[in-house]
Amino acid sequence: MSFPIIEASNLEGQKVLLPQDLEGTLNVVIIAFQRQQQLLVDTWIPFLEALMHKTLGLAFYELPTIRSGIPFLRFIVNSGMRSGIPEKSARERTITIYIKKKKFRQRLEIPNEDTIYIFLMKKDGHILWRSEGEFTKQKGIELEKAINENL
Repeated sequence: MSFPIIEASNLEGQKVLLPQDLEGTLNVVIIAFQRQQQLLVDTWIPFLEALMHKTLGLAFYELPTIRSGIPFLRFIVNSGMRSGIPEKSARERTITIYIKKKKFRQRLEIPNEDTIYIFLMKKDGHILWRSEGEFTKQKGIELEKAINENL
């Protein structure tokens, strides 16, 4: 399974082509579908920040996923998210993707939008590991093992 090619922008307005423009040799992406899922995303951030600082070649990103629609609404949504994130580094790693969500979910075998999904992938988009939901110590151990096996 591989991550689809998607044109997007981060919350600093920089255009990116996913997955090839992601900075890491290995990249962790957290996909969220609903605003309230940010609480689940936040359970992963301390672990991922610590892991990224001790693992050369690893980067992580948050991917809020929104149904494609009217371009003007993108501006409103992105502006709202940008104003709620004070740290520039967090805005740079937050890439909002506007897509046909059903097709996207099918491609990644995501059954529903009820929780967040976490993927470890190579720069070419090849997915090496996946999980869902809030961070747990066991999920952290599994992710770190997958990273060590692939770096």
